[in-house]
Amino acid sequence: MSEEKTLEEVYTDRNLLALAAAEMAVRLHLALGPPESAYFDGGWYRPEADDADAGEWGVVSLETPEGQASWHVPIDLARRSHLTETVPDWDGHTRQVKNDRLRRFTGLDY
Repeated sequence: MSEEKTLEEVYTDRNLLALAAAEMAVRLHLALGPPESAYFDGGWYRPEADDADAGEWGVVSLETPEGQASWHVPIDLARRSHLTETVPDWDGHTRQVKNDRLRRFTGLDY
């Protein structure tokens, strides 16, 4: 890299990537017919009221053939995105499980 990024810049990049990935999953869901369309979808939701992240954060989630992945992003970004607000549907995955799913989905299963 030619220039160092601030932590805020890194998180901005990460948040936009999470939103873009979820948007692409939604578009795949709409473009594919059954049964393939069932493997892709996305949206965002507000954390449960008793969640420490409620109010300030939204959760962007997407479905892949390997399973669900989700990220907390500032709620104002989620609201302004093209993604539809959905009901909370977190499947209980941990960060490790999410990353394992993403590795398999991208062919980096190690």
